[in-house]
Amino acid sequence: GFRENVPDFGRIFVPSQQNLELFSHFNDDVRYIPLAVGSEWHYEPRTDPSQRFNFLTGGAGPRKGCNDVIKAFDRVFRQWRPSWGPEPWLTVRAASIFRPDVDRGPTALGRVVPLPDSIGGPPRVTYLRKSLSAEAELQLYRDSHCFVSGSKGEGWGFMPHQAIAQGMPTILGDHSGHHAFAEYGFPIDAPLADPEIHTHWGEGGQEWKPNFDQMCEAMLTIYEDYASWERIAESAARRIAEKFSWDKTAAMVIENLPELSDPPLPADGPWHDMPQRLYEVRVKQHSTW
Repeated sequence: GFRENVPDFGRIFVPSQQNLELFSHFNDDVRYIPLAVGSEWHYEPRTDPSQRFNFLTGGAGPRKGCNDVIKAFDRVFRQWRPSWGPEPWLTVRAASIFRPDVDRGPTALGRVVPLPDSIGGPPRVTYLRKSLSAEAELQLYRDSHCFVSGSKGEGWGFMPHQAIAQGMPTILGDHSGHHAFAEYGFPIDAPLADPEIHTHWGEGGQEWKPNFDQMCEAMLTIYEDYASWERIAESAARRIAEKFSWDKTAAMVIENLPELSDPPLPADGPWHDMPQRLYEVRVKQHSTW
């Protein structure tokens, strides 16, 4: 249904080169305009990690990959002892999390379950389910020392961009929308792979799956040599602010949409009815719902 009317738009703006390639299959005038984050997301020194080291991840649903981040954290730090250094903690900002191990079977979809009541998990993992004010969200990032994105596909990726802009070392897969700014974080490989589940729409093609071993290695590397990565992140925050801003985004919108100013938009315009298309749908196997 979403794809049905994509060919009818006169011009489409997309935030990543991957989106440009994708949408260009269905529309002949697609323009790439990168995004930015607000000016409140600027470099700020990290809180002292000498006693407690805070990892942060977030997102709802299987695409965001929070499960993989939790598993990586558990693999690296389950055997943690005080002699290693500061106590590692992981905050998962999500109201729910995807459990592919629920409802096992050949056609299992898994289930999105609430947090934290109905899920167990490794030690020193906390789940943040409540909505945050703008200032509380900024403070959450200020109090964190490393952002880890397990996302398997993004049009852009605001959470890791916000983390980088604030000067937080950031681990992220170098794929899709992330590719525009992955160089400012700690990029890891994310090859295309078949998804772990099928949706009720059927097969959804492929997704980018961040390399699990590299994610584990990156988390340990940043934890063990944080002073060095903090300096790198400070430099990255200043460079990403120079490259991406809403002023630059707005200028590109104006450049790619001269109709905004010449000629001026009419107060009233004709209504354009979009052609309706019908697609044949066939199921590969019978299922009961």
